[in-house]
Amino acid sequence: MNDTGLMLNGLVIGRKSGMGEEGSIHTYSKRLFMIGGRELFSLAGKKENDARWGRCWRWRKYSAREDHGMVAEHNYLAGGLDLKRLLDFAGLSEEEKCGRLVFAAPNYMAVVDHPLSGRYFFDKNGHKDETPAIIALESMQITAGGTTIASKARKIYPKLFFGQRDREEINQCSFVHGLCRIQPVDLPPAFTLYLGQRLWISLSLADLIVKGCERRIYDGGSGGSHRCYGIDLYTLLVSYGIDTELSQVYAKDAAGKRTQLGPVEKGRYLLTWYSAYETKEAVIENYTDLKLYGDGIILDDFISLHMPPRISSGGPLPVKMPWGTEAEISSASFYCAVEREDQRYYYYFSQEEMRNRYALSEVRYQYDDHQVEKIVNCRGLLLSDMMDSLCDETGKRLALPEDWQIQYMEEDAYHTDTPTYIDRLSDLRGYNRALLAFEKKECFVRPDRYHENEGTFRSLELPSVYRNAMSANEAAVKGVMGVIIRERASTLAPKGYKLILLNEGDDGSVIKEAAVRGALDGMRIGVRPPCLARFEAVDVSGRVLNVGEDAAVRFLYREKGFVDVSAQGIRRTVYASKLKRYRTVIPESLGEVESLVLSGDALILYDDSDVIGRPKRNLFIDKRGIADKTTPFGYGNLVMYRYEGWYLEDFLKQLGITYIECTAVDKAGIKVRLSETGDCFVAFRHSESKGVPYNTAVYKRRATEYARPRLVSVYDGDTIMKDVAEFIVG
Repeated sequence: MNDTGLMLNGLVIGRKSGMGEEGSIHTYSKRLFMIGGRELFSLAGKKENDARWGRCWRWRKYSAREDHGMVAEHNYLAGGLDLKRLLDFAGLSEEEKCGRLVFAAPNYMAVVDHPLSGRYFFDKNGHKDETPAIIALESMQITAGGTTIASKARKIYPKLFFGQRDREEINQCSFVHGLCRIQPVDLPPAFTLYLGQRLWISLSLADLIVKGCERRIYDGGSGGSHRCYGIDLYTLLVSYGIDTELSQVYAKDAAGKRTQLGPVEKGRYLLTWYSAYETKEAVIENYTDLKLYGDGIILDDFISLHMPPRISSGGPLPVKMPWGTEAEISSASFYCAVEREDQRYYYYFSQEEMRNRYALSEVRYQYDDHQVEKIVNCRGLLLSDMMDSLCDETGKRLALPEDWQIQYMEEDAYHTDTPTYIDRLSDLRGYNRALLAFEKKECFVRPDRYHENEGTFRSLELPSVYRNAMSANEAAVKGVMGVIIRERASTLAPKGYKLILLNEGDDGSVIKEAAVRGALDGMRIGVRPPCLARFEAVDVSGRVLNVGEDAAVRFLYREKGFVDVSAQGIRRTVYASKLKRYRTVIPESLGEVESLVLSGDALILYDDSDVIGRPKRNLFIDKRGIADKTTPFGYGNLVMYRYEGWYLEDFLKQLGITYIECTAVDKAGIKVRLSETGDCFVAFRHSESKGVPYNTAVYKRRATEYARPRLVSVYDGDTIMKDVAEFIVG
């Protein structure tokens, strides 16, 4: 009897030793411990009264912080398993418990340094109390008052909570929920796949276990039938982008013996982590984590699979030398820093060079973006090709070691030091397939009105590196200025430089000031004036900046006309920055929208809301738990548009114009007579939810600037006209 698609329901904990208890699972190597789903369900209900796990139950407070362009701080009360006691029970050594641990859900993971000690709960006054980590089955968010429970949610699948080292530490995004796997970051691989000489993927036993389970019966020869538990080899390979029709597939055991396999087809081979005799009690032994069954083969002590290399269509790589002239640095849009022999080498790349001297690739990435399954096709330069082209001053290839590490330097350096954003060079050449993307096309596994498949490629707004990863955070590293490669990654925390944009026509007033941290201290970098919707740079050429203490670069901008206004036979150009009065936002406040709920003009979304219709004024308030108690509101279900600008009457009042009627003309010459002028809003910007339906928190909202006005209905937020070129006032 064969059972396919079984799921191992529970929490798996990997360890290096095979000496401890296994819990609710059996493996050859005994290097796992598992708490089953039924045990978790029982514990969630009985808490400290649970017969087996109750003595590990704890209630603790946690402070948390995140920064997605807006700092947000939260406090939680959580109940669950004390992490240290759990890991003790699971048989992890002191070295494993006190090191770096992986905490993974099915769709994302976090790596936490030393989660068991030196971590604190900080109250609003900055006082701290040490708070050990727990694996929570129940969690509650605490209001600013410190006593009222704002929400409560029980989860069968646990959630990680751990304290902060200091009040500024970002830890909220590492509170992994839906937790299914814990393991040391350096847990040895159970399965390794090579394409030619190139390492494609290596997986620990814990990695494999959580991917699912099949049970099959195989003939074990004279010993009788074997009841086997494992994962279908075809299914595993396909999930990592492997063409299973490749010939000459070999399996290797721990002694180095190679066994040729037949075609890897669905259902043909089973990679097993445990097997037992059907008719007798004797143990089936194995020296490594895995065996391979199928096609008349029982391969003991399996360690790796070997397949032919992928055929590359690219030609020879260019010879890329370090440093660069002033002009080369100024025109560069990406850099690569390499630390070797106590020196840091810098390589500068322009868009033209990357497009013309390297073979560009098209790679497909599929990942979970806050519970929305995306398929993103990207065109750009594989970072493995970039790395392989690097040479020293003599023109000799660097040939950097496979285990050296690479860190991605984002503009804000937000993830630069995050372990899940640090790759080995072997990762770039393997399944990771990191690519500096120039264009992309997004599609969705389940398209809907919010997520429509794109038919053509489009340029990226920010330079981004895409990688094969479980979640959107790790898969799309946005705003990447460069990378640094060295033997071992370490905390960088670069200070970078200050970017200051000034308005030439408004006495040099500051349009924007930002800290750019994607440049390494001590390097030289080319900085060009960024594109702005309503301004153009006076000088479009770049500058070369020496990054160091108090480094800053200033660019002067000239404002472009926002819209023309014609009245009494006189046509004049209006500049948005000059209109300083009456500026407002629609809808203006949460209270305003809440007051419209009873009349049916607005609607509140809750976690248990049924199918939602459109309220009369298309106004919504999001009070779901996923909004993290930030209560976003605005026009449009889940999108929550809010517009910034002026009521049309106030817009014209600043120009000294009173009117009886008004006509709007767009840039294509289409005219709309505005009969209900009190319902017209002249917008220069809007904000909206970062993603729907599950990424709507206020501190993640994104803004879009307009070069020309957008005319919006105050009543329901509908767009009356985009890109207004002229208002004709009668």
